[in-house]
Amino acid sequence: MFALLLCRAAGIIAIITSSSDTKILAIQKEYPGTLCINYKTHPDQTSEVQRLTEGKGVDVIVNNAGVAALISDISFLRARGGVVSLVGFLAQDQAAWVPSALMILMGKQAKIKGIGVGSKVDFENLNKFIEERKVKLESLIDRVFEFDNSPGAFDYLHSGKHVGKVVIKL
Repeated sequence: MFALLLCRAAGIIAIITSSSDTKILAIQKEYPGTLCINYKTHPDQTSEVQRLTEGKGVDVIVNNAGVAALISDISFLRARGGVVSLVGFLAQDQAAWVPSALMILMGKQAKIKGIGVGSKVDFENLNKFIEERKVKLESLIDRVFEFDNSPGAFDYLHSGKHVGKVVIKL
């Protein structure tokens, strides 16, 4: 969701994937113009990405699922170039593809890039961008729990019903 805010601030059209129509509706209400795909009702996400991008594909993928989604993510990229940025591992290390499937990277001249915490200068530049573009981070917070209700916060997080961040207030 943070990447979505940064995309919007930079004038980039984002495509969000989710398995929940409820979450998709919430995202589209909060962030009008955001394109969304329910990957359970559109199992052929590649065709849907091609439709939404008028056959062009996307330039950048922000992958928070991990290696399990890597091959499908690469298929969403434009014909030449593009980057899959690995930032998470929600699907853990469950990958149902063979190593030779990575050969698609060569054909697309694409990259896989691991993302981690940047430098102090990167952080300062990010904050400057957020300030200049007046990015409101409050919309990232789905729900705040008091510290005494920490177990409830974890239950809510594990339910998968959240659209943004789940916060425990100290």
